Amino acid sequence: PQLTEYDSAGRPWRQGVDLDLDGALLTGSEDPLVETEELYEQVNGQWWQVQRRTTYLVAGGDAGSRRTGVSRQRLGVGPNSVSESIERGRRTVSTVAVNRSLKKREVATTVPGATVTGVQTYLNGLLFFSRQPADLAQTVFSYKEFDRLAGSKGPEAPSSIPTKTRASWRRKLALALQRMSG
Repeated sequence: PQLTEYDSAGRPWRQGVDLDLDGALLTGSEDPLVETEELYEQVNGQWWQVQRRTTYLVAGGDAGSRRTGVSRQRLGVGPNSVSESIERGRRTVSTVAVNRSLKKREVATTVPGATVTGVQTYLNGLLFFSRQPADLAQTVFSYKEFDRLAGSKGPEAPSSIPTKTRASWRRKLALALQRMSG
């Protein structure tokens, strides 16, 4: 079963699947889990909302089996914004520009070492164009009535979870469900 633990302010800070059915999410257990911490900080007179996120990929929770990321968004700039994320030592910066009269939002993303800036264009809230920061290829989306995705042309996004880890979680989840039903 899916479990969520909350901090003293009532915000979810630890979420995961209770595979060992002990009723708790512990970093040293079999349970895949994610811890999230949110805070505000002032840097050079500007306020930022900061989120630190730690994903425990396998049991044990040692440094080699977890991924930590930090993202922050500058506050007080209206609908246009600047956000940064740092994961595995790489700093990614995204800038959002909103054009209300055209009902358009454009997100530009830069990644260290990439020669191409990533761009995502939304019209009326629907993603119409996407180019990832490191790719020269671009993806174009089309929609049917009722805003249903009709198709896309371009590269497929890679899965964020390695196949071996995904299969391991599926096996553990199947065993946990089997224990619960039998």
